[in-house]
Amino acid sequence: MTVALGTDNVAANNAYDMVSEMRVAGLVASHREGVAQPISSAELIRMATIEGARALGLDHEIGSLEPGKSADIIAIDMRGSGYSETPDYETLLVYSGSGRDVDNVWVAGEQLVAERQLVRRPYQDIRSAYSATYRDFWARVEINKKGN
Repeated sequence: MTVALGTDNVAANNAYDMVSEMRVAGLVASHREGVAQPISSAELIRMATIEGARALGLDHEIGSLEPGKSADIIAIDMRGSGYSETPDYETLLVYSGSGRDVDNVWVAGEQLVAERQLVRRPYQDIRSAYSATYRDFWARVEINKKGN
């Protein structure tokens, strides 16, 4: 059986933070079973990567680093506060990390984020376009309400 982790929409939690999803899954399992880490951190990472791809039927394309698959990679800065020196990086990431610590992103081998900066287009441009679309959508909703 495939057990995967993922995020679905902003109505559920507003975060889209897979690190947070791994942590919550691990803590819920610990609470349910009454023991620490009944699901290892390495398994939680698998559930968020290759098992997520498998659940979507995409494990032949994404979810792990293998020849022939899309090179979707993140680099996480673990030098900040909350991180400690440890040989167990999986547990450190799952229980101390955050998606906000991702500082480099490659999708299909193309770098899209470099040192926390978008490569293709400045974040502020994207944010401004989103805000204009959002305002336009709600203005149309109001017009339609008045028309009914």
